Amino acid sequence: FETAMGEAAQLFKDVHARGVVTLAELSALSVFAPSQIGFIGAERDVYQKVLFARPAGKDASGAFRTQTLLLVLKVADLLGRPPDPDELRWALYAGQAQDGRPLDLGDSGLTAHCERWRIYQANDLCHVALETLLRFVLDALGAEPAGILPRRLLEQLVADMRGESGVEPRSWRAFLEGLSLAANPSDRGRPDSEWSLADDIMRTANRANGFVDGETAFKAVQLLATVHKRSDEEAWPLEAELGPLTNDVFHSLLSERAYLNRHEDDSFWEFVARLVEERVIRRHLGVAMRKLRQQRDYTFLIESQNGRLRRRRQDGPVYTNPRLQPAITFLKDIHVLGGQGLTSYGVEALTAA
Repeated sequence: FETAMGEAAQLFKDVHARGVVTLAELSALSVFAPSQIGFIGAERDVYQKVLFARPAGKDASGAFRTQTLLLVLKVADLLGRPPDPDELRWALYAGQAQDGRPLDLGDSGLTAHCERWRIYQANDLCHVALETLLRFVLDALGAEPAGILPRRLLEQLVADMRGESGVEPRSWRAFLEGLSLAANPSDRGRPDSEWSLADDIMRTANRANGFVDGETAFKAVQLLATVHKRSDEEAWPLEAELGPLTNDVFHSLLSERAYLNRHEDDSFWEFVARLVEERVIRRHLGVAMRKLRQQRDYTFLIESQNGRLRRRRQDGPVYTNPRLQPAITFLKDIHVLGGQGLTSYGVEALTAA
């Protein structure tokens, strides 16, 4: 401690003992910031040893943490620079960079963990698609201050999507069969890749005064269908990863895929209306009612009064935050990642894995 902190070590002890600190002393204690960890020293070496050690016994969380950090290094090596969290997630989902260069993992444990991240991202894309349809509903309700009958609302929403899409598939199964999956799901040049669909959705839904229209809403349906089809064709182990989490309260890609499969032969546009009604509107009302009863928390975005639906407030699709940015930042702090991707320490960590 004294070696790593230098003169600030005694100052820290003095401040801690008296419980009072000045601004000047805080400035002198800046050496404690993670960004001030030296390139050479026992402190840096201990961090790398702890983070990349092979967990003993059945410490699954520790093993997963280490494997995630190794995946960060693999992607940094592929890109030639540290990835941002979004790039990292898409590289793990696609198994390649956006320019098509493959992510070579060369290890069965890392390959299995990359599959977990692929399913995590796919699950997020599923929720983004459904939350975009919720935003579509909310935007439509915003134009009806006096409220609107649910049946009339659904007719209007489907008409908007139908008119913008120009497609008339017979059923959900036929819709899936007509989809052509991108060889690279993160291909920015293909408008029907998962990356392009999700990017278009998020740009529209989250920009200032953004309005989700029929075109964007249908892209959400297309994104949901694309993830559904890819999960089937690539035989993702959804049951193993998401099965324990799927119940009447928690909904995942696994539960939604089962729902889609149950209705795969329904008339396509009738099923889209049912999807919006059951998996978006009713689900939101059900979750909000449960929170009201159990937590006394009023989270309704939609209110029902005298048989008519009205918008209470606005909301939009968001990705979850699995805390990848702090992990990437700390790998930079301990000099495992640098401007060109892996440092000598990063190469050492991958070699020893």
